[in-house]
Amino acid sequence: MRVSAVLGVLLATVVDVCQAQDEADLEEDLLEESDDGEEEEEPEEDDDEAGLRMKCLPHVEAVEAEHGYFDDHEATDDQLAAKANAIAAVAGQIVDSPKESLKDVVHAKLKSIRDGKLPYGARDVCTLVEVHHLEL
Repeated sequence: MRVSAVLGVLLATVVDVCQAQDEADLEEDLLEESDDGEEEEEPEEDDDEAGLRMKCLPHVEAVEAEHGYFDDHEATDDQLAAKANAIAAVAGQIVDSPKESLKDVVHAKLKSIRDGKLPYGARDVCTLVEVHHLEL
C-alpha cells in the first residue's frame, strides 16, 4: 500500500472520530436542556462545604509543612502516625466535634497511599476530614 493511500485511510479515520465526538457532544448538550429549552445549571457546591475546605487548607498545609508530604512514599509508620496525630489535633479548628476515630482513619489512608505509591495532597486530606466528619 502506498504512503498516500495509508495517509488517506488515516485521515478518513480521524475525520470519522471527530464527527462521532461532535455528535456525542451535541447529544449531551441536548440532554442537559430542560423541558422549557433552557440549559440546566450544574449544582453549585454547598457553601458550608466550600467554607469548610477553605477553613481546612491552611491547617492541613501547616501540618504538611511541619511533618512532610502526605504522599511521601518513603515515610515510616512513625512518620505517618505523627502526621495523623497532627491532623487529628487540628481537626477541632476545622470541624465541630471531630470524631475520635479520625486519627486512625487518616493513618490508615496515609499507609495505603504510601504502599500504593499514589499521589495525595492537602486538599485530599481536607476531603477525608470532611467526609469522615459527615459520615459519623
